[in-house]
Amino acid sequence: MPSIRPVGLRTEYLIEPRGVEEPHPRLSWRLSGGINGARQTAYQIRVADAPSALKKDAALRWDSGRQEAGLSASVRYTGPAVAAGQTVYWQVRIWDEHDVASGWSTTALWQHGIPASAWDDAAWIAFPSPKDEGQLSAPAAQLTHAF
Repeated sequence: MPSIRPVGLRTEYLIEPRGVEEPHPRLSWRLSGGINGARQTAYQIRVADAPSALKKDAALRWDSGRQEAGLSASVRYTGPAVAAGQTVYWQVRIWDEHDVASGWSTTALWQHGIPASAWDDAAWIAFPSPKDEGQLSAPAAQLTHAF
């Protein structure tokens, strides 16, 4: 095992966010452990529709393959589009300066939100406009309960 491992996985700088609007979110992680001079030299990210797919290493939505880079922040997801409301799961592993791979990180997730463009035709839900200035079109309901 390498002297460092990936921890603290984040998507768009948040821990397991819901409602991510970015179609290609940025994935990040921190490095833990190690001694002075230990560093990441490569990484691999994999994304799936279910945590079980990551455990079986099958039916992956996206696999970055080994990327020769010390990046651990703002790595773009470049896999297939994620549908609005869909949750996806991801993991990362890294290689250290001795070319030794870590194990896979714990599984993290993000849920894709409704894209901003979907709200273009939306209208506010509001009480009807007043008939005359200063008057409501209907009296406000009064709710009471006897105890």
